[in-house]
Amino acid sequence: MSEFDEYPALPNENFSKLVESATNPAAFFRRGICRRLVHQVNNQFGVEGLYDLLTGIDEVGKFASVVVIDRDEVDNYLFEEHGVFDPDMFEKVQLSDKWSDFLSSIMTQTGDTLGEIIDEEIRRD
Repeated sequence: MSEFDEYPALPNENFSKLVESATNPAAFFRRGICRRLVHQVNNQFGVEGLYDLLTGIDEVGKFASVVVIDRDEVDNYLFEEHGVFDPDMFEKVQLSDKWSDFLSSIMTQTGDTLGEIIDEEIRRD
């Protein structure tokens, strides 16, 4: 069972009670709809559909997202380097202090590099 299964496809009485009891009902409802959409795209189209959804989000939201790792990379490394499989390793990686440090370094590097890129483009114009 997925964490997204708690969001019914169509609102019903139980869903309405959940929304009403939420601290911020509008945000709760929005998150539920968005998570349900992601879950449905994944069920119908798999990872390729999620990449398409991410691309669409980038286009519409004017974002530049990057997938840093995926579960297959973690599973492959674990098996190739250690000869084992741990179905929880991806989540363990995401919850580790080292991962948090890594993401922080990406954010810092992104900010620094973005400034350099913009400065270079200004000089070209």
